[in-house]
Amino acid sequence: MGNLSAMHAPLSTHPPGPERHLGGLALTLVLALVPACADDGQESRDDAAEAPSLRARIVWNADVPKTGRSSPRLTDLTGDGIPDVVIGGGQERTEGSISVLNGADGQLVWRRLYYDEVYATALLMDVNADDVPDVIIGRRKLAGDLDCLDGRNGEELWTLSGTNPDEHIPKTHFNSCIPAPDLDGDGLPDLIGLQSGGRDRPDKPEKAKRLPARVWVLSSATGELLHKYLTVDRLESYSVPALQQLPDGSHQLFLGTGGETLPGHVLCLDFPSFEERWRFASDTKGFVAGLLLHDFEGSGRNDVIATAFDGVLSRLHGETGEELWRMERPGFEVYSTPGLGRFDDSDDVLDLVLTLTEGTWPDYSSRAIIVWVDGATGEVLEERDYGVMASSSPAILDLDGDGLDEVVHATNLGFSPYPSKVQSVLSIFDGGPGKRELLRREFNGWTAVSPWIGDLDGNRRLDIVHAPFGSTMRLELKEPTRHRIFWNGYRGESLDGIVPRR
Repeated sequence: MGNLSAMHAPLSTHPPGPERHLGGLALTLVLALVPACADDGQESRDDAAEAPSLRARIVWNADVPKTGRSSPRLTDLTGDGIPDVVIGGGQERTEGSISVLNGADGQLVWRRLYYDEVYATALLMDVNADDVPDVIIGRRKLAGDLDCLDGRNGEELWTLSGTNPDEHIPKTHFNSCIPAPDLDGDGLPDLIGLQSGGRDRPDKPEKAKRLPARVWVLSSATGELLHKYLTVDRLESYSVPALQQLPDGSHQLFLGTGGETLPGHVLCLDFPSFEERWRFASDTKGFVAGLLLHDFEGSGRNDVIATAFDGVLSRLHGETGEELWRMERPGFEVYSTPGLGRFDDSDDVLDLVLTLTEGTWPDYSSRAIIVWVDGATGEVLEERDYGVMASSSPAILDLDGDGLDEVVHATNLGFSPYPSKVQSVLSIFDGGPGKRELLRREFNGWTAVSPWIGDLDGNRRLDIVHAPFGSTMRLELKEPTRHRIFWNGYRGESLDGIVPRR
């Protein structure tokens, strides 16, 4: 997203290509259990009852260049039975990378370097029939391309530009890809990639117009272009789309358009014809956070959860686009996709949790808040201050088996053009009334990453993979828990944006 450019460093270069290294990656192994509420510069609390009750240790902490925007994805690429970490890195106008870290010890498995930033989250699917998931991920401005890399070694399998040399591919942002149904009949799911940003006359920005977003529908095996679509409202888009299959077997695609300063729409489109079914307009700013779909009432109809950048959270009727309810926070802006969970035991309708940042770009100096919202009515269940600037989406689980869901979330304790100078905090909030902070760990480095949660080694202790700027780490809770995980990281397991019913 263009308005995050103030967080970026000056231009530098680095040769592209795969780098493989099996030992010698700088690791910090913290073997002792460290209390989450240790007095190491963390903010004081007047109420002792608010002291976090969970403790975690850092299993490994790996240096990874310029992480902090691409969220971790996990899959077993090394064949040892423990999922490995796939994560992008880089800053605007500087070099970037895709890195794979061994989930057991954090050692670098492979890394591919690029001349430009990788801020998207990887889509993982086996496209070359070797039983190892491959890595599909987009890059931004300097090259503007979409790459598929062999999951075993990082070697290039295809690129959008290489497979489609006659296509004009703007040098603009590629967002996170999502899976699509098999359209070319090769037995593999295909994929949808969204590209946006830039102006039609970059040499004369005062006369230029913003470019409409492009949706690329590609064969996952080869990168061959199957369909291409320019947004019908001719607006940009940074919101990760959502795709659903209807009972008759057809599909619908939901796109959010507009930006941090421009209004936009939620578009409901037949897929892959892209015929428009309905649109819903925002107020003053567009839809930047990703869209989610969920059948709230068990009727078989998925409604749309859409978050406008100007602090408006809406539930839209999935068949008509009618706004069923809205929650507004004037004076706040939203970068992150909400999470859905059971935060109120008065009904069986899932609720929402959302973080918002007070201020207007680039003045984020006061506070962020985390808000729990009733999924049936849009009423605020609870709210609390939460750092200074929030860009991360939550993970959702029931940690203690009480039927109410805990929230794993990250935020920042400051805002600066220099992300290494900002502290971030990783927290777990209780699902019960009061939403007590059960775990709190502070780290050096700004983050917009959504943490991943799971049990990597099957010992019933919750693992959290977190990535503040410049590092990626695995934390493990001290004690075994009875946890049930419902949303394990950024946009869930499949990235398609559908939150399943329980």
